[in-house]
Amino acid sequence: MVRHIESSNRLPPLLTTACFCVTLAPACAPRPDVALEDDGYTVHDSSGVSIVESSLPAWTEGEGWTLTEEPLVSIGAVDGPDEYILYRAGVPIRLEDGRIVVANGGSQEIRFYDSDGRYLNASGSDGEGPGEFRSVGNIWRLGSDSLAVLDYRLYRLSVFDTDGVFGRVIRLGEGPKGLPFPSGMFEDGTILALASEEDDGEYDGDLGSIRDRVQHRRYDREGRFMRSLVTLDGSELYRATHPDGSGFTTSPQHGLRAWSVAGSDTWFFGASEAYEVQEWSLDAELLRIIRLEKDRRAMPTGVVAEWEERLNNMNPQAKQLWVSIPLPERLPAYEQILLDRAGNLWMGEYVVLDETPLWQVVDPRGRWLGEVAMPPGGRISEIGEDYVLGTWRNDMDVQMVRMYGLVKPTHRKAPERG
Repeated sequence: MVRHIESSNRLPPLLTTACFCVTLAPACAPRPDVALEDDGYTVHDSSGVSIVESSLPAWTEGEGWTLTEEPLVSIGAVDGPDEYILYRAGVPIRLEDGRIVVANGGSQEIRFYDSDGRYLNASGSDGEGPGEFRSVGNIWRLGSDSLAVLDYRLYRLSVFDTDGVFGRVIRLGEGPKGLPFPSGMFEDGTILALASEEDDGEYDGDLGSIRDRVQHRRYDREGRFMRSLVTLDGSELYRATHPDGSGFTTSPQHGLRAWSVAGSDTWFFGASEAYEVQEWSLDAELLRIIRLEKDRRAMPTGVVAEWEERLNNMNPQAKQLWVSIPLPERLPAYEQILLDRAGNLWMGEYVVLDETPLWQVVDPRGRWLGEVAMPPGGRISEIGEDYVLGTWRNDMDVQMVRMYGLVKPTHRKAPERG
């Protein structure tokens, strides 16, 4: 549970709606008295919302966390038995006994590997029947003994036990409007889901860069709608008209994107327009805003040059469209947020070119600890007390699931495989 802070009020993180002017424009209201201040870390209250700010990382030299140079477990192969060939694999998770579960889109199944990466068994196949998938996707823990697996095309969750035995199907009810997309599971088995507001198709109003609006909802364990939580900013979009007057909407290059992550009994939202994250209650109460005093990076000249080269290689019609959509002046603050299994919040900085991915770590109190470098070319799916799990591509562009040890100064022992 990530809800600790030295303040008389309950806490949590981020937001971008106009009603909370303290998030968008801190100068729009007087600064309340500081409740706690300690070496670059302050906590104060604003209308019942805890504002947690860090002006510098807490880690000093030698205190930062690092990853092992080589993965402790690596799953995937260029050739060999089918069970080790991964294609469109996503969001692997690690079970309490060390087994790793991988959703493999190429075979439409979930695969179970032991703590050393040896294949054990698989569940599912291509189809629309019970326990089958047409587009297998995210995996979430559902309680201590079950897994919920999302099918993007069939738009349903299939529940398996941790040995891969199929149990039941969960379909989310539509709720007020719009089709909900599962985003995470709370500790009690209820579901956080997102639904984008529908585009009215009119192009005589707001044009240029806009933010989609996304309604956050909560569903029960059976997929029944419980309540709407709050509507917040979604992805950045660009709306414009063609010369013939018809309209179009597209996602701009390096546009902002919002992230919503379920915790144990709260959930977190980040809009990527600043190093901020909000924490919300299950009753749609904004609890805490976590803020790092860190500026978004200016758009690198290498990215601009790369984009101009791509424009020059486009056909004239495509170039005419894309040349009218400007690159933003700054990169998004981050491209992913995660909660680790110890309650720390991680912000994965936006990566361009061949940069080393850097992740900013915030402890459960909201204190900025520092940054951790990740191996490039990967997508992190889970962070534990002493490991980082995700998918990478090797030098031959073959997809691999890897687990690295997360080494901490007070915990220098890597996780055991057995």
